[in-house]
Amino acid sequence: MTLRIRCTHDRGVARRHVLTGVAALIALVPAGRAKADHRVSDLVGDDGMALPRARDLVGQVVRLRGYISQGAEAGPDYLLTESPNAPCQLCGLTHDAGAALRVQPAESEVSASAVQVVEVTGRIEQQGDSLRLIDARIAIV
Repeated sequence: MTLRIRCTHDRGVARRHVLTGVAALIALVPAGRAKADHRVSDLVGDDGMALPRARDLVGQVVRLRGYISQGAEAGPDYLLTESPNAPCQLCGLTHDAGAALRVQPAESEVSASAVQVVEVTGRIEQQGDSLRLIDARIAIV
């Protein structure tokens, strides 16, 4: 004995409806933001010293993305890192943020928190073996 079941209800969403919906979603997505020119770890090592690639960029304006925090030393400089320099949400400890680049912002105050991604545009300046971005513009992404 064979049991045959016949489906008599609507088969669901038609293919054209799905394609129309996907096209509408693509149209609503804002244009992608410009990609950063370089990564912090491309310019400085974990020890804070300039890498050879960065020495070629001295005097040029570059755009970087990362996390910004107040430097350990008192002064106008901030630190730009690839990972947040904030307490870990899992364990509560502050982990090593890796390579850090000193940033001297053009404005006197920076309104980004340590867990917000920022885009920094500034001119690379070399001081001895270390680098910093000067006259930097900082924007929250």
